[in-house]
Amino acid sequence: MNMRSNIMGRILYSDTPLDELRRSCNDNPVSGSMLQTNVLRRTKGGMINCGDYSIALLAFVVLLLLCSCSKSEQDEPLALSSDLNVLWIGTSIPEGCSYPDYSCRSIGANCINKSIGASFLCVYDIGEKGIEYAGLSLTETIREKEKKYGKFVKENLLSTGRMKRFIDSSYETAVLPYAQWADVIVIDHGYNDDISLYKLYGAKNSIDDTDEQWQSMDRSNYIGAFNYLVAEIRKVNPEVQIVVGGYFQNTCTLGHAVRGKYVQHVTEDLCRHYKLPILDVWNYVDIPDGYKPHSENYLDSINGIYKTDYTKWLPNERGEIPYFQIFCPDKVHPFSDPTGTSDKILNAVVSELFKKRLLEAGVKPSHNGEDF
Repeated sequence: MNMRSNIMGRILYSDTPLDELRRSCNDNPVSGSMLQTNVLRRTKGGMINCGDYSIALLAFVVLLLLCSCSKSEQDEPLALSSDLNVLWIGTSIPEGCSYPDYSCRSIGANCINKSIGASFLCVYDIGEKGIEYAGLSLTETIREKEKKYGKFVKENLLSTGRMKRFIDSSYETAVLPYAQWADVIVIDHGYNDDISLYKLYGAKNSIDDTDEQWQSMDRSNYIGAFNYLVAEIRKVNPEVQIVVGGYFQNTCTLGHAVRGKYVQHVTEDLCRHYKLPILDVWNYVDIPDGYKPHSENYLDSINGIYKTDYTKWLPNERGEIPYFQIFCPDKVHPFSDPTGTSDKILNAVVSELFKKRLLEAGVKPSHNGEDF
């Protein structure tokens, strides 16, 4: 049986029969094998080459569905209980992408997505983030925000609407009211905490398990802020399963895209140290570093067809754009891809990872049948 999917356009997952994949898995465990996917989109204006994306589809099919199971597990498939309540918190990427809702619906779970654009985990000084953004900290309390930023509203330096946004981004507003009913909480942060992550991982790739930072509640530090948030969540729901969401790439070295490797480092450290399920998305979405050959007219093409106005980001001397901008035309968000390809790729990868990690953790409903 050939395994094909139209989920990302005309993408060939594999021409290898399923039983052959199983044999291959048993003989040679997959460790990041990649299948090239050349996504071609037909539109009213013709055909657009969306770029050569290398997605770990072989690993996706084999590792997630077959290789991860022992022989006994294959004989007795695990069942994931439906009717789970999932709270998803994060940045503008999970706020705007469809993968949180898609991943929950794929397992019959109830999802509430309280991700907030431009938000971050740590507490920063106004000088570090600026008056319009510093109040978007998830771990800052409502009282702290009112005391810190209320004076700027009185001085007309901050609008009341922006102040409300600050209040809404506090964990006391965005997390705790829903946490008591949640079976799973996905913390999908890191990208906007580049200030803290650069300090943590500027000279190393990992924080040793004996480091005193693991005992910290210092919210100016990403690990301390994570510890603080989880402690507050556990006060209202000690049994909830925490899952750590991961960024979609760790290979890009151009501009702000370099943040990906730092998010990978802290995500791996948190999940190793606390033995938490990890959504290591970067391992299954391979966005090459560097520039897409012959991409000098790509943005003009999609702008003409989709009526967008994207501009080139860090083009090379030939006018070609980075692979990263093929995936994120607005230079940050996968959902900005007007072809829908990037969003669908993340839907496929994250949903399979989410299901697999919950199965491994043995998650079961604990909310007594009550939904959010």
